Amino acid sequence: PLCIVSELPLFRIGLESNRLDDLSTSRFRNILDGIRSKTPNITGEDLAQACEDFLVTPSPIEMQIRLQTGMIVLALHQVLSAE
Repeated sequence: PLCIVSELPLFRIGLESNRLDDLSTSRFRNILDGIRSKTPNITGEDLAQACEDFLVTPSPIEMQIRLQTGMIVLALHQVLSAE
């Protein structure tokens, strides 16, 4: 059987990084870790300021579909060309 696992981005962090040693994605993750350590049951209100500061937006569904379809096509091509 063929098993394909994908990790599609559900959200986009719009805040750009100016340096490779200070990525906005790493800073956002650190802020989320801080929120988690202080708040056992996180709500949208807990995340609102961080999402606003880092310009977090949902990934467009069209992009998610294209990425998923592309992955499936490439996986099938790989399986069929291996025979």
